[in-house]
Amino acid sequence: MSEKKVIEKTQAPVSKTDIIRDLKALNIQSGDQIMLHVSLSKIGWIIGAERALIEALMEVITEKGTLVMPAQTGNLSDPALWENPPVPANWVEKIKANMLPYDPDKSPVYSIGRVAEYFRTYPGVKRSMHPRSAFSGWGHGIEAILNPHEPGHAFDEKSPLHRMLDQSFKLLMIGTHYDTLTALHYAESQAYVQKAEKEVYYVEENGQTNIQTVLEYAYTTDAFNALGKAFEKTDHVQKGYVGYALTRVIEMSEIIPFAIDYFDAHST
Repeated sequence: MSEKKVIEKTQAPVSKTDIIRDLKALNIQSGDQIMLHVSLSKIGWIIGAERALIEALMEVITEKGTLVMPAQTGNLSDPALWENPPVPANWVEKIKANMLPYDPDKSPVYSIGRVAEYFRTYPGVKRSMHPRSAFSGWGHGIEAILNPHEPGHAFDEKSPLHRMLDQSFKLLMIGTHYDTLTALHYAESQAYVQKAEKEVYYVEENGQTNIQTVLEYAYTTDAFNALGKAFEKTDHVQKGYVGYALTRVIEMSEIIPFAIDYFDAHST
């Protein structure tokens, strides 16, 4: 959404103080461990934009808490499979031969929003080493949450998602739907019995880009919104507003077992 349209849809500008008030009303507090998904435009026109949002969250949870966001690089993949948009077939080999390897400090996030990219570059934020499905994080114990995060283990029991589940993270969805909820991929990995999809990664070895191919689960978000609709009937979703954005707070420890059972029941 353009900034002009955001202004037109906003009755009054949203301040950092407003965001702090709204987060506290949702029972976000010091020491909380949060994974954030956000649509910035849904909040309304914010004084300070993404900086105000991230710093408001950090002030509320304090350094005793932890803040994590996806930091994925979906463009570091096989260009022959790109769809949004595709590239001409005669470009593929040149792209693969010249692709820059994943670097946690230098590789920008791809197509998951400006807040995720801003957060990735914020002072003190760390990033996991997965060459396509990384997470960024800040706060207490973040290094132990983010790594190890190796190729072939994007979202499974060897990923940061498993450690976030163990540490009772809250999922904070500001203006987003369940189809953005990365944590649900962990439930997919626990419901499916084998890895079935070849993933291409670009990693650096001895100063050169090396193409690495591994097996991974065939992750998809196709069922996430239907799953979310079913989960909301359990009354384990806290709802409120951050600015003008409908916001959900969900305990990861509650939705993941539900999601595993859901995927098992709906598998074909």
